[in-house]
Amino acid sequence: MIPADYVNNNTPLKIVPDNIPAQTDSGENKTKKNISGELSLIIFSFLATISVSIIISSFLKGIYPDRFIFIPVLLATGIITFFHPGKKFRLWRSLTNFKNSPIMREIAAFILYATISLLAVFLRMPVLLIASSITGLIFLMLIDNVYLFTVQNKSVILHSGQTFISALFIISFISGIVLPFVFLALIKLGLFLYKQIINKLNRSDSAFRFLRIAFLIVPGMSLIQHNSLPENFIIIIFLTGELFDRILFYIDFTPVNINSLIDEQFNIERDEKKRDK
Repeated sequence: MIPADYVNNNTPLKIVPDNIPAQTDSGENKTKKNISGELSLIIFSFLATISVSIIISSFLKGIYPDRFIFIPVLLATGIITFFHPGKKFRLWRSLTNFKNSPIMREIAAFILYATISLLAVFLRMPVLLIASSITGLIFLMLIDNVYLFTVQNKSVILHSGQTFISALFIISFISGIVLPFVFLALIKLGLFLYKQIINKLNRSDSAFRFLRIAFLIVPGMSLIQHNSLPENFIIIIFLTGELFDRILFYIDFTPVNINSLIDEQFNIERDEKKRDK
C-alpha cells in the first residue's frame, strides 16, 4: 500500500527492494581492510627504518654494522616489495617518471641507499658509511612523503609512527644515548596523545594503543635506570612498540592503496606519451 504522504504531498515514490544487503562496512571494518591490504608496506617501511637505524647508530659508535644482522634486514626490506599485489612490471617501467612520482623517488632512493650501504659494509670505508647514513635519512623522508601525497593531508607528518622520527628514536635507543632518547620519547608520546585525544580517534583499538604506550615506557625506564632486565628482551619489547606505532600510522590515516596509485600513475604517464605523439 502507498503511504498517504506520498499521495498528498506529491513526494516521489522510492522503491526499495527487500533483498538489498545490509550496509555492514563500518569504519572499523574499513580500517581492518586497509591494514590487511597494506601489510607488506607496513613491514617494508618498518624494516627500512630498522635498516637505516643500524647504519646510523654504527656510524655514531665509530664501528661498521654487523653483516649478519644488517644484510638480512636490508635484503628482507627489498624482497618484501615483491609481495605487493598488482602489476609489478608497471612499477619498474614507471621508474622513468621519476620527476612526477613520489613512489618512484622512494624506490630510487632505496636502490641508492641499499647499494651504498652494502659497499660500506663490505669495503669498510668511512666515507661510504657517511653517505649511506645521509641517503638512508632521505630515503625515510621519501617513504612518508608517499603517504603525504596519497592522503593530501599535512597532518601525516605529525604522527609518532612517522619513519623519520622512529629512526631517530631507534638510533638513540640502540646507541644508549639517554638524553636524545628521552627527548624523542616525549615527542612521540605528545604526538600519540595528540592523535588520541584532540582528534578523538576510534576507541575500538584502545587496547592496542595501550600496549603501544606500555612498550614505550618499559624500555625507556630500562634504559634510564640501567636495570637488570635481559637486553634482548628489552630490544624485542622496544621494537614491537615501534612496529605498533607504524601500524597505528596506517590506522589513523588509512592511506589509499599504493598499488592503485601505481596503476593511476602508469595511466597518467601513458596518456602523456600519447599526447606527445
